[in-house]
Amino acid sequence: MLVVGDPMQATTHIDLEAHCDEQSIDFSVIPGLSATSLAVSLSGLQSYRFGRQVTLPFAYGDYLATSPLELIDANYTNNLHTLVLFDLDPTGMGVDEPKPMQAAAAVELLSRMVERLAEREGSTRESLAAPIAKWDGILMSDLGTPDQRVVSGDLEELAKVEGGRMHCLVLPADFSGLEREAYERRRGQS
Repeated sequence: MLVVGDPMQATTHIDLEAHCDEQSIDFSVIPGLSATSLAVSLSGLQSYRFGRQVTLPFAYGDYLATSPLELIDANYTNNLHTLVLFDLDPTGMGVDEPKPMQAAAAVELLSRMVERLAEREGSTRESLAAPIAKWDGILMSDLGTPDQRVVSGDLEELAKVEGGRMHCLVLPADFSGLEREAYERRRGQS
């Protein structure tokens, strides 16, 4: 089996390795570049300042997860950047063709998560008080392809970015050293 990218990053692939081992099937792992390693590198931010990455799932019916926002908040509170991977399955069941989430939908979901979390907790966390639209972000699309795009701006600006097939977002914490300059160089790029 050939897996593109970082083959052992997904639990499924680690499980395959375990099954091969149990059944005495020879295997070898040859790591490659993944979207996550490309995103961290191309963001221009220091890799050691990233916290846990999160996946932003589509809302399913009345269900809206807030755990991705809670992890983003925990990273930010600890002054760590967050890599946000966008969901590919709007059904949540894996029954339809993948439909990559677009930037506008991601920003809308984050905004709804802030509202839902505030409802559940009785107030908005101080760390989440700034309007989502004004959060800094780095939107990345189609990494590792000729159509690759890396653009920074506030989330209101990034929500207007159209096109691309596969997207992810970096939500920076406080910038240090040359990070602000790297962020500004990516502003408005297409």
